[in-house]
Amino acid sequence: MISSASPDKQSDSDSDSFLHYGKILLRQFGNMVVTLLAVAFLTLFVLEMADRGRNHLPAHLFQTFLGTFRSLYEYLFLHPTTYPWQRQDLGAFKLVLDTFVNSAGLLLVAILFALFVGVILGFLAAISKGRLASTLVLVFSVMGMSTPSFLFAMLLWVFNIQVINRILGLKALPPTGIGWDLHLLMPMLVLAARPMAQIAQVTYISLRDILNEDFIRSARAKGLSNSLVYSRHALKNILIPVFTTVGTTLRYSIASLPVVEYFFVWPGIGLTLLKAINLGIPALVTDLIVSLGFFFVLFNLALNLIYPLIDARLRRDNPDASFHEPFEISHAISGILFAMQEFWLDLLKLLGLRKAPKTVLPELSSGQFLHASREEMPAFKRPGLKQGIHWVLHNPALLIGTVFVIGFLIVMAGGDSLVKGNASELHGIIMIDGVIGAPPFKTSNTFPWGTDHLGRDIQALVFAGGQRTLSLAFSIMLTRLIIGALLGVISGWWQDSWFDRFVQRLLNIWAAFPITLFAMLIIQAIGIEQGVWVFILALCIVGWGEVTQFVRSQTMRIKPALFIEAARSLGSSSAGILIRQVFPNLVPSLLVIASLEMSGILMLLAELGFLNIFLGGGFKVEATADIPLMFSDIPEWGSLLANIRDWWRSYPWMAWYPGLAFFVAIITFNLFGEGLRRFLEDSRVNLSRIFNRYTLLGAVAAVIVFGWIMQIQSPMGIYRTYANTFDEERVLQTIKDLTNPIFHGRESTSAADARVAEYLSYRMEEIGLFPPEGDGSYIFTVPVQRLHLIAQPKLVLLDENDRELKSFVYRKDFADYAGVSMTFGENQGSIIGLAIGPASGDTSKELSAISALSLSDKAVLIREKDYGRPGLKTAGLILVVADDEISLQQKKLYYLTYWHPERLTFWINEETANLMLMTADSDLNELDQEAAHLKAGEIFATNAGAIVQGSILAEQGNDEMINMAIGVLPGEGALMGDRGISMDTEVTIISAYYDGLGDQPDGVLYPGANDNASGVGTLLELARLLKDSPYAPKRTIIFVAWSGGDRGESLKYLDIMNAYRELNEFKVNEIIEISAVGAGTGKAVNIGAQSSYRLVKLVQDGGKRLGIKTTTRGRGPHYGIVEDIPTASPREAPSLYISWDGSDQNAHTVRDVIENIDPKKLKKSGRLLTLISLILSRENNY
Repeated sequence: MISSASPDKQSDSDSDSFLHYGKILLRQFGNMVVTLLAVAFLTLFVLEMADRGRNHLPAHLFQTFLGTFRSLYEYLFLHPTTYPWQRQDLGAFKLVLDTFVNSAGLLLVAILFALFVGVILGFLAAISKGRLASTLVLVFSVMGMSTPSFLFAMLLWVFNIQVINRILGLKALPPTGIGWDLHLLMPMLVLAARPMAQIAQVTYISLRDILNEDFIRSARAKGLSNSLVYSRHALKNILIPVFTTVGTTLRYSIASLPVVEYFFVWPGIGLTLLKAINLGIPALVTDLIVSLGFFFVLFNLALNLIYPLIDARLRRDNPDASFHEPFEISHAISGILFAMQEFWLDLLKLLGLRKAPKTVLPELSSGQFLHASREEMPAFKRPGLKQGIHWVLHNPALLIGTVFVIGFLIVMAGGDSLVKGNASELHGIIMIDGVIGAPPFKTSNTFPWGTDHLGRDIQALVFAGGQRTLSLAFSIMLTRLIIGALLGVISGWWQDSWFDRFVQRLLNIWAAFPITLFAMLIIQAIGIEQGVWVFILALCIVGWGEVTQFVRSQTMRIKPALFIEAARSLGSSSAGILIRQVFPNLVPSLLVIASLEMSGILMLLAELGFLNIFLGGGFKVEATADIPLMFSDIPEWGSLLANIRDWWRSYPWMAWYPGLAFFVAIITFNLFGEGLRRFLEDSRVNLSRIFNRYTLLGAVAAVIVFGWIMQIQSPMGIYRTYANTFDEERVLQTIKDLTNPIFHGRESTSAADARVAEYLSYRMEEIGLFPPEGDGSYIFTVPVQRLHLIAQPKLVLLDENDRELKSFVYRKDFADYAGVSMTFGENQGSIIGLAIGPASGDTSKELSAISALSLSDKAVLIREKDYGRPGLKTAGLILVVADDEISLQQKKLYYLTYWHPERLTFWINEETANLMLMTADSDLNELDQEAAHLKAGEIFATNAGAIVQGSILAEQGNDEMINMAIGVLPGEGALMGDRGISMDTEVTIISAYYDGLGDQPDGVLYPGANDNASGVGTLLELARLLKDSPYAPKRTIIFVAWSGGDRGESLKYLDIMNAYRELNEFKVNEIIEISAVGAGTGKAVNIGAQSSYRLVKLVQDGGKRLGIKTTTRGRGPHYGIVEDIPTASPREAPSLYISWDGSDQNAHTVRDVIENIDPKKLKKSGRLLTLISLILSRENNY
């Protein structure tokens, strides 16, 4: 019977195994689908949020979240079949597949190489004798985990050129491009560095522990050779931790993938993602991120299937037999209430208002926790001082890490005061070592580490940047630790509850995202210009999982301990046990992981900086050869790494020093964390005596008291009262004066322009400001030539006999198009409607297709989205159907002096468009329907209809002048600045453009009350307040009311500073531009784009102090109306652009009248600007 039953049992066993693996595959496949759908949804959501931020739209989080479901539906079921890419239409599947293969191949080769080399290095170190091997493994692993990928890439590039090519005389490896030959070597080595280091360390630690197990000693006692012991017993037992490490390190390799591909120009997912984000192709971005998530999930699925083959114990589910208490929301609420109660009682005890009760359950030391899993605690003698010194001296990682941590604390405290350079000082053309040159300057005695493109001392920037970068990393680490510890403890204590399963699901989804790109998208979605809190939030969102997983596992280890069971038997609640027993025993582990988190955060900040994502986002300047650079006036290591991809070979010092600063900081915290872990293992010191709820209470109380004292004594607290004296009634009177019809709308270069300048100079003299020179004149003039309308624009519909069918009404049915690309003249053509398919990326192909229509004698009617497409400029007239008819009411002034009679452009409303298309037997509905079915590069044209005749007559003025009224308030801060520099030679410029839109040829007046009479009125009131202030300015303030802003021109402050002998030696610290601060649809003061982060932060702090809302996502008066005029003299001085959010509502229309000015908004804007001006004019540090 036994023999006959055995085959059946074997068959049942095989069937069970088959079913078991089938269930695993089915479950894993379901999890993969859910994970990838979640990845797609979150990607689309973040992209939509980022797009709203770029368009200065309110976040509307809930509405955007709901709208993303529709975007997900369109992505899944209406997915694009082609993408415009590299001047051609590429199939969506082919483009994604090609990039996926390139990146997947690179990643797989890097992981396999790291696995092979890492296991060998760890194995050799584990079987060798002595501490040298462990030290070498520690050094190798720490170096590998501490080197940012771009820095290692730079080192490889230098080694490739300097050693392989020049010293050894061999052919250099290909530095860029793709190829499955030697092109692969350098990017593969960079991607493999971190996984290799971690695999080597895990292999060494695991194998060292295995070789000390009893079964290894038994195998040796049986006479097995070392090779058999290693191959049959040791190596097999380390495969699980090694493969687990491979799965973990894959995520970090994927995080570095965009940086590596960007550096080596490897056309994979990372590089394509960066391009797709810049081009604004959300479907392609989602495709690529989902494909990376697919690769990650598939790789981990393969590992999960391999584990049971390695260890038979994993072939069946082994449910934990320990006690699992169901989790309910009430548990979380009771825990919070219990923690608040404990905090309050501790506070009373600290103040001596309550006696401490007898302790029922003594807290166990961290040393006891280290042995919590054992049934009996071993006898442990408290170590003496000699033993403690011995542990420290024999722990080089802790010694070196501690020394460098102290060094970085000194850097955080001292900043650039520790070096002779000044981080904020710009250097232009100067003589160094007898040679006259311009920045960037290479290393010399004058600049030990060289300068950047603006002439700022790199050494001073690195030291000053250490304060902000390390403080930011610490804040992120602390927030991650709090969130991760809270979620981890709850998840681990209520294991397998719905909350635990929810957290685990989120962790799986988060793990599928490329960390660096995910952080970049979140930062852009929230608003990079908002500063510190955005980075804290974004890096916590992408990085909370590691801390949560670690704390969860530690909590699960503590939960079965005897002292926990004892607390339960005495009736302690879960909240009481967690706070009094679990958290104290987590302290040693949390301190170690805090140090390691610091290094991980710094690594992420370094790679984000390399991708031009840094604190505040900076603003663009054209410092060299008309190439735009991202510039930040706030020293921060990440901002110093921006732009280096294009410049590090020519100016290596600009990349090496900030890169090495990141490297040294990362390796410091890695060493400190590793050393602290070893010290705690050896000493089992009771850290809960130092870090407990009482020290936490004391720290919180100290922070609150210190913050309260600093708030009271801060400059903002001192100047706040005076800022409240801002008088909006005076501003309203100025607005009334400037909108008087005698100034005819204040069009720049008109006769009224000069009269306005005279009025403003009189007001400045009345306030008590000084003229910029001793001649007593406040007016500075610049000769220009501008265009002005001389007749009302006309648009007429004619029949074949040139008889008038319809004359359209200006500003109702149509409007002329002005601005940088304005056109004027007279022309006519037969109406023809065009529908154009999506952009193909091939400009020549599109140009050829449209040119084939012979549009020179046609009036082309198009939708606004198609304006600017190649070939349309050949048309006789261009008729653009406006998306928003308010644009027809917005007047725009002419700027350039070029004549373009062949492509007159008009903007028309839909009613006018349909009337014209009716003559061609068509309408807008037909155009829209045809456009929906067109492929990239395809065109649909209606039949030719009636003739449309248009005219825009303008003339160029002669002997015209741009006027500026300039008043100076001298500073009184001689020799009161940092390093003995006279503060009265430092200048703050406060400016506002006073020009308006003038009036139309038919006499219709554009008052320009908010845009920008309100800005000028606010400027004059600020001048009065600062002149009469009891807090006399220490820096010189120059008030400038200038003309040209409503044409899109910018303030050319260097022309002002260079024109006056008394001013050309002054240094401009910052420029404040005020516009449209008296009206708008929003509820906050708007901080405009391209504002300096230093000044943005100052305004935000001032707004909080005064209770005034501020926003960096608002819309100024010229949003979507006036195009900025390109300028040949880029602004290098940090600038601040202030307006009221939504001030574009009535801008450039006849509705911008004084009756729409809101005095409350004037008051709020004025109070905030007064406070900011006082800070800038008097304080060194802000």
